[in-house]
Amino acid sequence: MTGKPVPFFFVLLCCAAAHAFREPDPRDVPLALFDIRTQAPTASESSGSTVSAEVNRGLKILAGSTSTTVHARFNPATRRPRNLFSLTGRLSGPSTRTPAEIARSFLYANNAIFGLSRTEVIETTVADEYVHPAGDSRLVVLQQRFSNLDVFGARIQFVLDTQGRVIQVAGNYHSGLQSAGTAQLTALQAIQWATAHCDPTRARSAATAPNTTLRLSVSPARTAAAASTGEPPLLFEGAPFLDPVSPFQVIMPVGVQAIPAWEMTLHMSGQECYLVVVDARNGALLYRTNLYKFAQPSKQERSLPGRLDRLAAPAGLVFTRSPDAAPREEVSFVGDPPASPPGWCDGTSTTQGNNVVACEDADGNNEKTPGIQPFSANRQFLYSFTNSWADSHTTGPDVNAVVTNLFYFCNWYHDYLYALGFNEASGNFQQDNFGRGGLGRDRVYADALDGSGFNNSTFLTWPDGDQAGRSRLQMFLFKPVLPIYPLYRDGDLDGDIVLHEYTHGMTARMVGGPSNVHALETLQAESLAEGWSDFFPCSVFDDPVIGEYVTGNKERGARHAAYNTHPWRYESVGRTFEVTTATLPGGGPFAPISVPEAHADGEIWAAALWALRTELGNPNLAEYLVVEALRYTPPEPTMLDGRDAILLADITRFQGAHHAAIWRAFARRGMGWSAETEIGPQAALVFQAFDWPPAFGGSFTTGPVIFSDTAESSSGWTVRRASGGQAAFHLSKRRRVSGLSSWYFGLENVWNYNTGSREWSALESPRMFLPTGAGYLLEFKHWRKAEDARDWSLPGNYFDSGIIYVRIAGTNEYHELGFSFHNTAGWETRRLDLSGFAGRAIQVGFYFDTWDFRNNNYEGWYIDDVKVLRTQTINAPPTATRPGWNVYP
Repeated sequence: MTGKPVPFFFVLLCCAAAHAFREPDPRDVPLALFDIRTQAPTASESSGSTVSAEVNRGLKILAGSTSTTVHARFNPATRRPRNLFSLTGRLSGPSTRTPAEIARSFLYANNAIFGLSRTEVIETTVADEYVHPAGDSRLVVLQQRFSNLDVFGARIQFVLDTQGRVIQVAGNYHSGLQSAGTAQLTALQAIQWATAHCDPTRARSAATAPNTTLRLSVSPARTAAAASTGEPPLLFEGAPFLDPVSPFQVIMPVGVQAIPAWEMTLHMSGQECYLVVVDARNGALLYRTNLYKFAQPSKQERSLPGRLDRLAAPAGLVFTRSPDAAPREEVSFVGDPPASPPGWCDGTSTTQGNNVVACEDADGNNEKTPGIQPFSANRQFLYSFTNSWADSHTTGPDVNAVVTNLFYFCNWYHDYLYALGFNEASGNFQQDNFGRGGLGRDRVYADALDGSGFNNSTFLTWPDGDQAGRSRLQMFLFKPVLPIYPLYRDGDLDGDIVLHEYTHGMTARMVGGPSNVHALETLQAESLAEGWSDFFPCSVFDDPVIGEYVTGNKERGARHAAYNTHPWRYESVGRTFEVTTATLPGGGPFAPISVPEAHADGEIWAAALWALRTELGNPNLAEYLVVEALRYTPPEPTMLDGRDAILLADITRFQGAHHAAIWRAFARRGMGWSAETEIGPQAALVFQAFDWPPAFGGSFTTGPVIFSDTAESSSGWTVRRASGGQAAFHLSKRRRVSGLSSWYFGLENVWNYNTGSREWSALESPRMFLPTGAGYLLEFKHWRKAEDARDWSLPGNYFDSGIIYVRIAGTNEYHELGFSFHNTAGWETRRLDLSGFAGRAIQVGFYFDTWDFRNNNYEGWYIDDVKVLRTQTINAPPTATRPGWNVYP
């Protein structure tokens, strides 16, 4: 067994998703991500980080045959590439075959890399395919199949150029699946089980039983026309669901097991829309995610599509950013002709058209009871505005003005994004696509003054062409809740908030293809989504502060800091959201701890994108590259995947002309050439690095070793445990990387930590001194199987956290370095930056806490081969080999 890390490999031979502006109190949110694949036992003792010699040979052969540098990021569970690309060339030669044929041929020709048999390749179907708006590339997504059923989450995305050459291959797939039985449940029984698994009042430790009281009728509306679209043949409707339920059979891959399953979407309330997969043999929960994820004009000359300087019928009187930014203006509702050929109102006399239907929804029932919709026979939506919510806390006098404003924001931003590449073929939101590709009948329903809650907003995204028209933007009122929201404000009037939510719709449709809207459900993927949604309103309005109108805070708005001065870099991933003792029980060295949270972690990504915008010196170029990069972003991406996608976008559109500026920006934020990250649904441990690529004069070196221990002796180490605790770190021979033993949290010979009580333990290294004048990193190998659910809905039901920390020697001063939430696929090597502790004497620590006595029947956490190394980063741009280095675009 080895712990060699393989997050990045170099060869050189030259359904619905919903988001919100801000997360509410974690104790009140709906049920969150559950994925059985993160809790499945490891298939073997081999390292989940080790790539086989066969895959290595295949990559070298590919690099040699194409004379290019091949980059590969791996899935640690399958040890196959999840993202394969080149920044210097193409991965294949020209071809005149169809895109699907090119993709299948590439997979089979490179069988050593992907491991898919000829039969597995042939059985794939085309899930998405579209031509780039510029006409010079094409995206095609293959859906893996097994026994004539889709394999859940197994889609392989190809980007091809006009010559049929492969630019990128990305996605998750599973070779050698084996049948694990046959379906026993009917569709209705599956819904009954799924409904029980989505009951937030049920304690997680309690047994689950199907909700047999649930009675649903089969809709007779399944016509031949609907069946021809490929929709599931059964459509159940009735309480408690807001939308009909269409269950269909899939295969859930767990290791090599092909588990028969039912997949469905349960829209249960204005804040709960669950994508659920249950075992078709016994109703067990396999996957669940809530598709609701709870959450301004430029100072320089900018080209803003859809905004006309002077009035032309139809028109509206609106705030073009917020009431605090500028007075209202009379703005044309004609729209940008290429993006909105029929105009925004599309011949109607109300606030509805081809792109948007805007209404008031004060009762929060998604227009089951029709709300107020402005009507103007001459389409002049010029209503008075009294600011009644801010002044008298009533909404009645301003309903028409507010709905009109929301209608404006949504249409204007639709046209703005269209110019950046979010068009019909890419999955945008329109009732009629005018024969330009993609699927229509999916305009946005925008609910103003939504009564579902306060101090928030949401965007629920359904797949492209959802004929029920269920993609929905919900804008809430804001009322005083200190410290963030001290004022009465209407979110409908804050362009930051509206654009933030609408951006979620774009990213959900573009990452992974327009028919796959749940590609951004993992920890870092959710953070990317929030970061994109913050970056665009900030960039569009040329203001690095988001949400200053609803918060009244012009310095940092609704986030921790303005993005032009944001202090968080890549190392902060996974430890941005402080949970205090009021939420978690006390004890151990960490009473308050910092945990992953999508909006807080998303600030790291948004700050990096703002740095990119600054480095490029061209806001429109930055926005275009970020939108373009969504096409190259693999499903379940990390922030490093997002960085690489921007580099790929620059290669395909501008021949890499801006690579130097892109690397400078990301390296400055800790996402340099040598940065690393875990891969997986709950991956939160990252290593920040500030180096440029070697081709640009960057280097990152390690050594000498300051401290090294292979866990063969406890000498010098300190172990603390909970009072009366039975599980604590100790030396064990059950699993190890080298030598005879490793440190283990759990019960020896029982191989779990299920003691019936809360358990915690801290393992601390001997004292070491880090001299000034250098950088440092901590390297360790670990094996983890523990509770990783993110369910905060019931008091006491938390997770089993691993925390890596530094203690200043001789003090009680602790610094959290990383949050270990990810269940490993065997032994994995992790690195964490220690450079901030230069000049100090420290002890390195590992802390594990179950926080409660529930769900502790997991093996635990092993630590081995702990090292502290000196590092050096040098960035010296070449003076002659790259003349564009100092030239801004």
